Amino acid sequence: MELHLNIKISTPEADEFIREFTNSDDYIIVNTSGSTGTPKTIHLPKSDMIRSAKASCEYFGINKKSRLVCPLSANYIAGKMMIIRAAVSGAELIMETPSNTPIARYYGKIDFIPVVPSQLVHLLENKAKAKHIGKVLVGGGPVPQNLVEAIKNAPFHTFASYGMTETSSHVAIKDFRNINDHYLALPGISFDVDDEFCLKIHAPGYSFDGIQTNDIVWLYDHKDFHWVGRRDNVIITGGVKVHIEEIERKISPIMNDEYFVIGVKDDFWGEKVVLYTKHAVDAEALKSLLTNFEMPKEIRIVKTIPHTPTGKILRSEIKRYKKGSGI
Repeated sequence: MELHLNIKISTPEADEFIREFTNSDDYIIVNTSGSTGTPKTIHLPKSDMIRSAKASCEYFGINKKSRLVCPLSANYIAGKMMIIRAAVSGAELIMETPSNTPIARYYGKIDFIPVVPSQLVHLLENKAKAKHIGKVLVGGGPVPQNLVEAIKNAPFHTFASYGMTETSSHVAIKDFRNINDHYLALPGISFDVDDEFCLKIHAPGYSFDGIQTNDIVWLYDHKDFHWVGRRDNVIITGGVKVHIEEIERKISPIMNDEYFVIGVKDDFWGEKVVLYTKHAVDAEALKSLLTNFEMPKEIRIVKTIPHTPTGKILRSEIKRYKKGSGI
């Protein structure tokens, strides 16, 4: 398969992916992130990637006059898909070596750039770079609530993505300029839920049509949903279900650094809510934001928080941490 690319700056990882995509196979081999379980190796059809790239370009208005900058590694699906979007649109593409300080030099006007949350923080703090950017797509993890107002007031237009490796990157987009917190389907995609309110993706023409996810959502219609959290990130404490991601969202205004919540087996509660953080937290402030069942029964102070190479918190690694202070 031939790619017609206008790459001004490339990376070794991008070059390797281009060689793989242009070989005689009708699929590429990719690994899932492993943020919620054991990483999986999957065969991703090239036809899915091309179809997804065209839908994304249609949504974001990417065309042959656009300039794209990608500070994400082409070893992972987000970086790979930027190359395919450039190929199907004819846009100019600049690949950067990933770092927390994207846009390594002056490129002129940038129409579109994908980032992870830590890179977004840098762009929000750097007005000289921000003024040259049109649209920013953030993925790889939730955007901290304390950044939302800054995002709304930024000179660039910011979006969040929902998707997974199996769906060739995003199938839905959230616009931070909208007053609600909804994700809207890309062209050709629609949604449903199962009996446990987990999202099912309908994608006619894709190999993943009908894929069932573990993401609990509030579905407003077949194109519109609010993401609540993962089914496997539900804690049943004292007989009550609480969602890890909902707790993390609620406490984000008072958290000054990275943190995450998990459920830990407990003789009294069945499971107890445990908060991992790099700094001490005011328990009274937490109580003002959470219900009794959501309230962490223990806070564990750690020096580092593990991440996948794509920036997602690696919750499966927490077993190596020691117990911290109880509340």
